[in-house]
Amino acid sequence: MGGALHVGVLTTSYPRWPEDPAGGFVAGLNRHLLQAGHRVTVVAAGEDQGEERPEALRVHRVPSPLFYRGGAPDALVGAAGGLRVPALLLGAGFSLALLQRAARALRDADVLLSHWVLPCGFLAALCARGRRHITIA
Repeated sequence: MGGALHVGVLTTSYPRWPEDPAGGFVAGLNRHLLQAGHRVTVVAAGEDQGEERPEALRVHRVPSPLFYRGGAPDALVGAAGGLRVPALLLGAGFSLALLQRAARALRDADVLLSHWVLPCGFLAALCARGRRHITIA
């Protein structure tokens, strides 16, 4: 696997505008990959803000009320440690939508890179189909 790669990135945290701190570490890694001559396709939670991006970077968004408002862990687990069923149902629906979008958007990627074990690492593993896949926790 020499030369430029098409890297597929699956994450729930990715900047929505230039100064957005959410997922800044993911964007930083992507900048490094782009500078190295690779193409990057990102599938992430959130609404698309119409941000201008380099030609080699594509970002696909999957809307969800669980992210960017305090984080999914807080939404899924109550203060007493109990699971919140409505949030779990939202999470399951989001995970299915994320899987469908990733399967389409990342089908031509040479390698997959996922951020967070759940749901992204698990979903990227389902999409990998023999491709190299790295999950960052």
